[in-house]
Amino acid sequence: MRHKLTRRANIAVIAMLGVLAAVGVGYAGIPSSDGVVHSCYNNTSSNPSRQLRVIDAEAGAKCAKNEKALDFNQKGPKGDTGPQGPKGETGAQGPQGDDGPQGEQGPKGDDGPQGIQGAPGPAGRNGVAGGVVRTVDVASVGAGGEISRTVGCRTGEIAVGGGARFVSKNDSWSHDDRVFYSVPAADSNGVTPSGWRTAIRNGSDAPSATLRFSVVCIVP
Repeated sequence: MRHKLTRRANIAVIAMLGVLAAVGVGYAGIPSSDGVVHSCYNNTSSNPSRQLRVIDAEAGAKCAKNEKALDFNQKGPKGDTGPQGPKGETGAQGPQGDDGPQGEQGPKGDDGPQGIQGAPGPAGRNGVAGGVVRTVDVASVGAGGEISRTVGCRTGEIAVGGGARFVSKNDSWSHDDRVFYSVPAADSNGVTPSGWRTAIRNGSDAPSATLRFSVVCIVP
């Protein structure tokens, strides 16, 4: 409620507020906990004393019937929020943090779709013609005797295998029969295997035996 004050009352109010501000009024409840200063002003027609006094409203003090209440330092309602300010400049990049702990292994993913079939590779070389076995029969060798023979291929052929077997003993072997070696035999240049050489011992407990030496030849 607004009240019209005389010039003298205005001066009194200003003086009173100045004193309160200067000494920081130490009375309980003056100002109130909300910061409002409560006072009473005497300006009635019956007793126009123009007196102004401060009261402790929180302690229950009230104005008399011939006084009117005056409140100072009241706070108005909270205003509306102002508009957002402009965006500030980007700050400097901070230092790199420490590496975090390794995470747990994730689940296995689904199988992907089958890829596109690749282009055919280049054609391979032609294979060799079928091999042919060339054999030489050798006269018998006595018990405990040793014999070796080389069976050669024809011109233009190469040896890829060979060996020997007993003929007269029906391909049976005694416990003392031995094959000393069975190896390719190189040509005169010592490069191309042109035959096969095998060395065999007839066991001492066997009678005379006939052996058959063979070589497997192919045309490259």
